[in-house]
Amino acid sequence: MARIQVGHVTTFHDPEAIDTSLNALFEDRENNLWVGFFGKGLARFHDGHFEHLTSTGRVSAIAQSSDGALWVAWDGDGISRILHGITTHFSTANGLPNDHVMCLYVDSDGDVWVGTASGGLSRIRGSYVMSWTPDQGLPDSTVGSIIEDNESNLWVGGDYGISRISKSELSESGKSHTYTLHPQQFGTEDGLRSRETVYGSMPSEWKDARGRLWFATIKGAAVIDPAHIPVNTVTPPVWIESVVFDSKTILPLNGMRLGRGSGNLEFSFTAPGFVAPQHEVFRYRLIGFDRDWISAGT
Repeated sequence: MARIQVGHVTTFHDPEAIDTSLNALFEDRENNLWVGFFGKGLARFHDGHFEHLTSTGRVSAIAQSSDGALWVAWDGDGISRILHGITTHFSTANGLPNDHVMCLYVDSDGDVWVGTASGGLSRIRGSYVMSWTPDQGLPDSTVGSIIEDNESNLWVGGDYGISRISKSELSESGKSHTYTLHPQQFGTEDGLRSRETVYGSMPSEWKDARGRLWFATIKGAAVIDPAHIPVNTVTPPVWIESVVFDSKTILPLNGMRLGRGSGNLEFSFTAPGFVAPQHEVFRYRLIGFDRDWISAGT
């Protein structure tokens, strides 16, 4: 580990972690510097020396909640919460979808957000864990970075780009098993050189003093200003392309009605949009039959 001060570089070596890499750095509110290693656990750096709390395990992220608790993410062993010398463990045994934790983030409300490999996004509130996966509309099953903007949206990165998700929508989705998230996704067509973000070490994302969000990708750093994102507010028209009733094609006409009867009814539809058609998301609902809107993807 190196410290750069007034142009002078000082290097510090941990005798217990000579043959491993440094994976995470975090300064807590008491100005303690916590160091996470890949395979050599967690240490506190104090007065030029490393004081190990553990000497094994792969630390992927470190955070601190408003009550002073230190949260440590382990790649393969869940999460540890350390407060007043007492450690509480979260794993698949008590709610986490996966023990390979890639990132941690404590938001402005005090909730702890967790990103796992192939397990999606989780929220720890008190001792209760709630999770979201692609089944609920999450863009990626692997969440490698999490950060909050100034408008209470979460930004998450993974293997398939960066997405903005409203925290209020996440809360609403927890009340219904059929609710589908509607994240705004950003990929190479939006300016990213690579959709794949860097994760498993920290910090891999950052919010600067201007509110801009920075992400590490496998092809360099990417920055976005959430307050200045061009938005297309024009809703494309919906076109009914075909109607098939009992294997017979019917010419679709405006205002057409089908009388009562039995049989199989099929119809195909689209909405021609040319600004970013890959981001168009479709839903359908048969009034009088479907209670909720049904997601049809892109």
